[in-house]
Amino acid sequence: MKEWHCALDGKIHGPFPEEALRGMARRGELTPDTLVWNGEPENAAKGWTRAADTEVGQLFREGETPQEPHNQTETPPPPPMASPGEGGVPGAVELATRWQRFLAVFLDFLLAGAIWAVATIIAAVVFGLYIIDPYAIKTGDVAALLFVSALFVLPTIFYSIYNIYLLHKNSQTLGKKIMNIKIANPDGSRTPTWKILILRGFVPSLIGCIPIVGQLFFIADICCLFRDDRRTLHDMLAGTIVIRD
Repeated sequence: MKEWHCALDGKIHGPFPEEALRGMARRGELTPDTLVWNGEPENAAKGWTRAADTEVGQLFREGETPQEPHNQTETPPPPPMASPGEGGVPGAVELATRWQRFLAVFLDFLLAGAIWAVATIIAAVVFGLYIIDPYAIKTGDVAALLFVSALFVLPTIFYSIYNIYLLHKNSQTLGKKIMNIKIANPDGSRTPTWKILILRGFVPSLIGCIPIVGQLFFIADICCLFRDDRRTLHDMLAGTIVIRD
């Protein structure tokens, strides 16, 4: 049997060998409904699976109370480890709470909105004082058009670049950084930046642009956050989880 990671009490533990899993099942720590993952990256996008639906389920089918091999000392599960760092050492990681994730998204939108609000105020002052003729845009004045474009587009670009930098550095947006959470692989190791940007960002945004399908995707995405492993649809697409930093 392969080694398996287990989601227990909101934390990810493992990987555990067969004998450790057998002992956990005997003590009731591992149940048929416990979510498990065998640690293979190619299976991460499929999400975590009930133990009963994997080869781990044979531990429960062997009998009502699995017995340890004769004269063999039980192998205790390893103690929880600190969250892995840059090296991506597997261990126990603590999932971000649902409130942390909601607040992180809210902060990201709030910060982006603040940039546009400031730009709007500056534009109102400039046009209100007739520093630039407010009717110049209607006439296609190049200087006025460049001013408005720079006022709104450049701050948005700088904010986006800064978020990409944070995602590359520590798998966080500014909102996630404030909430002390970050994106990671299911085993707690670091997620490649391209996977976060494309599979977790661009693809869901593209789906969101499809009429009706996009709205249904958005609703399902939020509902999935209430799963035991707290993985949204965009988490499953990218094969990621969100953990405490």
